[in-house]
Amino acid sequence: MDEMKPIWVEHSSTDPAKSREFYSKVFGWKVEVHPDPQYGGYGMAKSAAGDIAGMGRKQPGDQSPSSWMLYLATKDARATADKAKAAGGTVVAPPFAVGDQGTMAVI
Repeated sequence: MDEMKPIWVEHSSTDPAKSREFYSKVFGWKVEVHPDPQYGGYGMAKSAAGDIAGMGRKQPGDQSPSSWMLYLATKDARATADKAKAAGGTVVAPPFAVGDQGTMAVI
């Protein structure tokens, strides 16, 4: 059986600056925003333990409210997406390459 484990969380916001300020106050995080415009203001939330979460702007056209997404590691993103669909889940974005970091799907 393919073991899955949580590996990352990411916050997508309609107002990233306000979200960064809020979570910094609540959890004591320091959020460092990537200076390169190609990253669209993506920030890394950090604590004394290291990187905690990613924080950025919602994708254009996304009308859903600000939200958190949990990332799970799996050995085969396509097989996991297929299992989710067979179990009645919805594959929002089929598996796609994320640079040289691997493959992901949104389920």
